[in-house]
Amino acid sequence: MAEFFVEFRNDHRFVLRTLIDLRKAVEARDFTSARQLVEALDTAAGPHMGFEERYLYPSLIPLLGEERVKSLISDHQGAAEMLFKAKQVLSKETVTDEDVEFLQEFVRAFLQHASDCEGTALLAEALSQEQIERFGEQLVALRSTGKPLTVYKGVATS
Repeated sequence: MAEFFVEFRNDHRFVLRTLIDLRKAVEARDFTSARQLVEALDTAAGPHMGFEERYLYPSLIPLLGEERVKSLISDHQGAAEMLFKAKQVLSKETVTDEDVEFLQEFVRAFLQHASDCEGTALLAEALSQEQIERFGEQLVALRSTGKPLTVYKGVATS
């Protein structure tokens, strides 16, 4: 049981740390670092969110209801779209003040989702030990074969 929860929560911690570092890089107008951080976020978020959508969220329908699960999945699509836009902004030769405002809002929105998502780990504790053990295996498998979030959600091609 602990392995899945350690892995799952470590993903959230990585995302949170990356977003905090991204916020600092944007504030410092260090767009080279910001680009690297956004790429790392994209790479890490794809397998994690894929796991949530394929395995975790469906198992939580009895607790959350189908509409809430659909909302969580929809949030992932929005996160992928914003992440793609952030990558586009950071690929520009000149990043404007308006771009910086977008990047700051992107960080706030993604932080909110990551924070909300941590609550699903608490809900997963109500599931069977057998299910939790399968989750650990599924999460590890998706990490090795997963796609970046923007590719997984179809907003970018590889």
